[in-house]
Amino acid sequence: MTIPRPSARGAALDILLTVEAGGFTDEGLADLASSTLEREDQALAREIVYGTLRRRRMIDAVLEAYLRQPIDALTSLTLILLRLSVYQLRHLDRVPAYAIVSEAVDLAKQRDPQRASLVNAVLRGIADRRKLEPAPSPDDIGLTQSFPDWLIKRWVDRFGAEATLRTCEAINARQPVSIHVGPGVARRDLAESLAAEGFQTRVCGDDLLYVDHATGLFDTQTFHRGWFFAQGPGAACVVDLLNLTPGLSFL
Repeated sequence: MTIPRPSARGAALDILLTVEAGGFTDEGLADLASSTLEREDQALAREIVYGTLRRRRMIDAVLEAYLRQPIDALTSLTLILLRLSVYQLRHLDRVPAYAIVSEAVDLAKQRDPQRASLVNAVLRGIADRRKLEPAPSPDDIGLTQSFPDWLIKRWVDRFGAEATLRTCEAINARQPVSIHVGPGVARRDLAESLAAEGFQTRVCGDDLLYVDHATGLFDTQTFHRGWFFAQGPGAACVVDLLNLTPGLSFL
């Protein structure tokens, strides 16, 4: 028997199954680094995992338009396989739709063969947009942006619909990795050191850099020397806003 070669989508499926069972996303993603997947496939698996979780409400609405049975009647494996495939079909454009459908069917045949034909039929319909799907609407931000209605209502009451929509879109947008310059390191020196290891950076704050293509970033000698650590602009901004001074206690 030939053992199928590990794939990014298979890895994403396993991680999402673990999350569905109550596991933690970051633990599953951390295991990718020690897997046999190539770095590019590891990056794709991460994108699929985060994107599927981020867009799940809207993905489920699309699936319900094509399924003949309630979504909760599906096995966890089949449902998650459909979800991650819909995410790729609607939000990733580097892989042709037929290839996404084909690999999903192959995974179904390996893991849940009785439902491979269902996976094939549903995904082909979605790839071809054969049915009317939920459309983006300012009046239904919770659905189209995959946020809970109670949170959308709170934000709309406080900030208005337009600002709420922009906020949701910004949160859902794929963000580059952000790193903070380590103590005693000049930002220019950090950028040059990373460039020598194949990583291009751009400035996003006084002591912050964006790294757009960051696969393998934390395996570099620059990282192991302690020249940077991961930190987002939002977290860095909080520290600045606190205006901490010597002698203060803070939690």
